[in-house]
Amino acid sequence: MARRLFTREEASELLPRIVPLVEHMRSMRRRIAELDEITAGQVRNVRRNGHGVDEGAAVRRQTERDDAVAALQRGVSELQALGCEIKDFELGLVDFPSEREGRVVYLCWKLGEPAVGFWHEVDAGYGGRRPL
Repeated sequence: MARRLFTREEASELLPRIVPLVEHMRSMRRRIAELDEITAGQVRNVRRNGHGVDEGAAVRRQTERDDAVAALQRGVSELQALGCEIKDFELGLVDFPSEREGRVVYLCWKLGEPAVGFWHEVDAGYGGRRPL
């Protein structure tokens, strides 16, 4: 299947749909990290003092984590179906394939930016962002 190539305007027009998705994915990623830290802390406590873990709470936490991972995966799939890619959950960084001077590049947008205003080479990443 051919890869969709975006103009700056087309990418910016998708932002009202993308912003809530990226915000939700960032929230889910943070929650996964919190749950993992709670679990790691409980494992450290068990190793240190030999006391058991509240199994009911552990099962509930794992279920919540599984749900958050599934929500994150759905968000990634939804962005991919639109033709763009999330590159960093914390920054809310999204790339849109585009064409510039006859080669494929990425238009680059970060959560909080009002419009798509940057681009970078495919192999350059965020550090190589340049204004459009």
